[in-house]
Parts: sequence; C-alpha cells; structure tokens
Amino acid sequence: MSAILLGWNPQRWAWADYDEWAAQVRRDGTRRDTWSVGRRVNIAAGSDAWLLLQGKHRGLIGRAIVRSEPYEGRHFSDPAKTANYVEIDWLSLLPIPDRIPPFVLNTEAPGVPWDHVYESGRSVPAESEAAVHALWERFGPQHEARDPSELPQGLFPEGAVRTIIVNRYERDPRARAACVEHWGLACVACGLDFASVYGELGKGFTHVHHLTPVSQLGPDYQVDPIADLRPLCPNCHAMVHTQDPPMSPDDLAARIRASRTSVGLRRTVPNVTSPASTCPDCGRPGVPIMYGEPGPEMIAAAKEGRIALGGCVLYDGQPSSTCSEGHEWRVDESART
Repeated sequence: MSAILLGWNPQRWAWADYDEWAAQVRRDGTRRDTWSVGRRVNIAAGSDAWLLLQGKHRGLIGRAIVRSEPYEGRHFSDPAKTANYVEIDWLSLLPIPDRIPPFVLNTEAPGVPWDHVYESGRSVPAESEAAVHALWERFGPQHEARDPSELPQGLFPEGAVRTIIVNRYERDPRARAACVEHWGLACVACGLDFASVYGELGKGFTHVHHLTPVSQLGPDYQVDPIADLRPLCPNCHAMVHTQDPPMSPDDLAARIRASRTSVGLRRTVPNVTSPASTCPDCGRPGVPIMYGEPGPEMIAAAKEGRIALGGCVLYDGQPSSTCSEGHEWRVDESART
C-alpha cells in the first residue's frame, strides 16, 4: 500500500488547536503527529496519507507522509480498547475554509471512494494515486507548487524554510480575472507593470493577493474579487506576507514611499530638453535608463519611449543610456539637463 486516507470528523473529535497546527506546518514545513488507523496493519512507512474532513463540511484538507509501521496502543476514545496507530509527518494542512470540496474530488479523482470513507487507513486505489496528487497540486496549498526561486519539496530542519502562502481564492482564474479587470495589472503597492519592463513577456502577469487572512473566513465564505483581492507584484506579495496577519497593501505602499524618499534614488523622469546623446554603435538617439522600482510617472514615460527601465538592481558601472536597437552605454551625467 503506498497511499491511505485519514479521516477527521470534528463532530466526533474536536481538534481544538487545528488552526495552530496548520499555521506551524505552513511556517516550518512539517510537524510530527500520531494517527489512529483502526485495526489496519498493512500500511508501509513512506506511504502518502491524505486527510479527509468529514461531517457537515466535507473535503480534502491535508497531506502527510507515514513514518512508521502500525503499532498497537490504547484507543483514543475508550481506554478499555486498543487501536493501531502510525506516526506521520504533516506536510500540508489547509485552513478549513480552503478545503477541496467533494464535487472537485469526485470529478478529478473519481476512482477514490471519497463519499464512503468511514475510518482512517483505507487505501487509495493505485490507479488513482496520480490523480490525487494532481488535484492537490492544482487545488491545494501554494507552498507545494513553489515559486521557481524556492527550494524543492522536502523535509527541512525547523526554521530552514519560510514559505509564502497563497490561498485558493488568489489562484482561482475567475476571481483573478475579475480582480484584474477592475484593478488592472499594475502592483497596487509599488506600481510595477510587468509589460512596461519586460514587454511582451510580461503582458498579463501579476500576483493576486487576498486581503483577509484565511483563518478569519467562515466555511460558507464567497470571495468578492473587487473587495477582497488586489494585484501585487511577487516582491510586494512576499513582503506583505512577512507579517502574520499579512500587512495591508496600503501600508506597504506607504513604506515604499518612505523608503524611496530616504534612500534618495532618482525616481523622477529627467527633463531631457537638450539633444539626447547618440548611440556610439549605430548613431541613433538615446534615452536615459532609469533604475529602481518604477512609479507611475516612470512607467508612463517608458511606455512613451522617453526613458528605459533598467530594473531594481544597482551596481557600479551601469549603463546610463540606450537606443531603439538595444545598445547601451554610459554618458556623463552632467551633460543631462
């Protein structure tokens, strides 16, 4: 057996600190637990384990790895009886409002008897294991579909990994489309529009941030894409999640404005009234290259071709001008007006 289903019915067993467990798993990447599997014995260490929320609000909410063979112990609800247990490491625990509902489970992995799981330890049909992994990748937590810059999936020492949680409302394509239609693609915190910097490659790209922490959402919550979601660039999205609960985009925007003022980087578009420098390679007119997080004025100027955006990384010897052919060179700053 390589995958099993674990059941949890809150009406029968109150997991009072579930939210704390889920938060720790999100923060640290894993947490060890013990789970009853009834009288089942044919469970191998290393098996996948999927947690199915039962009762009134059913759905898939967790993923774990089995770390031990079953062993006998006192029954969790009746000391006069015994039951078999396995040690598990939780890899993901969804907030209950983010559970993957039965209609999705039955559509994406119809070979699994989702509606007929009455005890823990039941096996997942071998032919359905790939489908379960695929639906979890699609509908489960974002930290299992990591940004390419993050470390690959695995078990790490406590404190070694900090993940950015993006809930399913932020990844729902319909909610995202409605948010972008209303708010646009520019980051509401720093103003970055990817198409302005990356051209065709950046068209349509942005992250979408959910304003309300998922721990505060009830089971019947329905997302309002205009009131609840905002477009953020990946950098700003990561920054708002450095706090728990996340910082508001408005607060982050205020911090960015204050930082730009204190750092003193040139953020305003130069008034180029004198003849522009010409490209030493092709002789075409040049425009200034502006560095740092672009504000609305810089983005508008870049769209008009009056400047070029050079990105956020500053280093010695950066080019100061470019031409329509993409050649770059440095000119004497004092020659600009």
